[in-house]
Amino acid sequence: MRMQSNIRMLSIDCKRGDRFGILSFFPMFVMLCTLLASTTNLLAQPFRHEIGPITVQGPSGEPMLNPFSGGLDLTRIGLVDVDGDSDLDLFALNISERLRLYVNDGSAAFRRIESPVWESLPVRSWFRLVDIDDDGDVDLYTSGERSELMVLRNTGSSSAPLFSSPDTVRQSNSSVIFSEQLTVPTFADIDNDEDFDLFSGNVDGTITYYENVGSKKEPDFLFRSRKFEGLLVISPARAEREEKDVSTSSARHGASVLDFVDLDGDLDLDILFGDFFTTKMLHFENRGTPRVPDFDTLWVDSAFAPSGDIVESVGFNQAVSGDLDGDTDFDVLVSSLLASASNRPMELFINQGDRRNPVMRRAGTNPTSEIDVGRFSSPVYLKDNEREGLLVGSEDGSISWYTMREKDNRTVLQLTRRYILDGVTLSSPAVGDLDGDKKAEIVVGKGDVLDGTTLRLYQFDGNELARLSWQLDTTFNIARSSASPTLADLDNDKDLDLFVGARNGRFYLFENIGSPTSYVFEVATPPAPFDTLDLGADAAPCFADIDNDGDLDVIVGSRQSESLDYDTLRFWVNDQGSFREDIAWPAMAVARNPVPLYVKVREGNFLLVGNRPGGLIAFRDSTQSSSVAGNQARSSNGRVQVIAETKQHQIVVKWDSLPAESREFVLVDIGGSEHHRLYLDQATGSLRLSLQGLSSGLYLWSVEGLHRGFIVVVR
Repeated sequence: MRMQSNIRMLSIDCKRGDRFGILSFFPMFVMLCTLLASTTNLLAQPFRHEIGPITVQGPSGEPMLNPFSGGLDLTRIGLVDVDGDSDLDLFALNISERLRLYVNDGSAAFRRIESPVWESLPVRSWFRLVDIDDDGDVDLYTSGERSELMVLRNTGSSSAPLFSSPDTVRQSNSSVIFSEQLTVPTFADIDNDEDFDLFSGNVDGTITYYENVGSKKEPDFLFRSRKFEGLLVISPARAEREEKDVSTSSARHGASVLDFVDLDGDLDLDILFGDFFTTKMLHFENRGTPRVPDFDTLWVDSAFAPSGDIVESVGFNQAVSGDLDGDTDFDVLVSSLLASASNRPMELFINQGDRRNPVMRRAGTNPTSEIDVGRFSSPVYLKDNEREGLLVGSEDGSISWYTMREKDNRTVLQLTRRYILDGVTLSSPAVGDLDGDKKAEIVVGKGDVLDGTTLRLYQFDGNELARLSWQLDTTFNIARSSASPTLADLDNDKDLDLFVGARNGRFYLFENIGSPTSYVFEVATPPAPFDTLDLGADAAPCFADIDNDGDLDVIVGSRQSESLDYDTLRFWVNDQGSFREDIAWPAMAVARNPVPLYVKVREGNFLLVGNRPGGLIAFRDSTQSSSVAGNQARSSNGRVQVIAETKQHQIVVKWDSLPAESREFVLVDIGGSEHHRLYLDQATGSLRLSLQGLSSGLYLWSVEGLHRGFIVVVR
């Protein structure tokens, strides 16, 4: 029997003595108020996320708008105007992540906005945004645990959204509406009666149709057909356009995503259809009327191929359409839902024709304008007497090179080259001068050992990466798994030792028993606690002086349970040669499969984190750049209230009159490990935050360290 979770909660402001919420545990209230008043560091995480603290340019020198957004991976997308400026903004959902918002500046340039209202929503697998009740704001549909449709009604407004708890979508007879896994349902007014009907693709190539027999104020979905208009998609499973019919004996069909749009300017809705087995967008023309659709039964697909470029991507495409550049015709944004699309996750096609005669032109493969090297990015900083920059490894084994320079007193990174390493997957580079020639050697961890190696050695030879032979080609093989190496002088003998995190969550040390000019590695026992520490999976260490005391501390990323939408970074400070965790550096909740890198540039000190989607996330180290002593909280005259909604396993955070510098909400457990960090982007507002992923225990919340309280979760 599944146990219910109960959330018992007490909110306190220890500075002013204000109390709000449910005063459930008075003895604990006295104890915890004392605890919180004396341990500010427990709630203070010194790293603050920033999207564009450093200038990053693409290969042609074009600046990236959102360089450190984190990358895209199996990204579900949606277009809706959320800021009331009459253009379509972009929402994006990476697999196992939270909803992102990119605001359109009117010319199809999307700038990432961190919004806790949207990012805290419990979205699973897919989402659709639609004003289902005609109240002027968008509501959200998503999947439940069993692929049932769920709706979160927006009970706020378009400018200040507030979403209700998820509610199961049912027909009039109370039967639950389900969608098939991998598919993404959609809404469209197919019969022109001013309400939204519901459609969902099926793996057999058909489309399920639910008519909205309610009204535009109150939807009521009624099942009409599992084979809408008799449509059946059979894909030839290859990218080139077919010149003749393809025999169905060699064709396939699979999961699908569809979008309704008037592709020919005749005022009725046609279909853009993305199928699992084709790279093309399939086109079903509506030959009927706006009220009575009429689609031909197509047994073999026809590509959407207007004048210009064929609208396609790597495969299993989701297309969303609308006027993105303000010229009154439709443009198309295409996202591939295949893992193999890591280097081309999203593509933008701008219509340079008109509504009746579209001319589609590919406008780029990085419409969100961010660093994205593919999946499983792994960064390292390189500086020697010839070059300076970042090397970033990736799942396909390639390594991207970003040169670093200063211009107008700003640090500038520019993508310069992508190196393909033969026989390498899951490349993870480490850098250091192993032979004293002032040229960096590059140790590359790799994701397979079919050739008997887990670590390889490379060096720049001009502008090329040349492989070098070395002793560890054949002596290091960690249970046939990937390796994440880093180089540092761990024994203070002035040469670099090799410290490796592995896929099994453990650590390995190769001590350099040679000299600064002649390296010789020998298997050794890692320093405590890393000699016995097991972080579960995908341990990725790096060394940096995070406490500014002149010695090297350790930052480690690792993978948590696949049921969670985050992984963690943990910190061990060097205390006279011994490594220990410190409450001043609590664990951080970050994107999946984190690989940390600590860098110091003109703009400050930053923790750059590689991740599963393939981008980089930047966190500013506030302890190194702030004039505030330690992590001392700033004053605020605002109020914060946290209210438990026990049955829904969530909390409601309400805030009022908070200044811009005091709007960061943090939720940590009693050990200091961070579970949620949100920037409250408005002075006054509210949001709901799901606690479904939290185990039983005591959790502490804080807004800039001033407003504080705790939550008790009992399962």
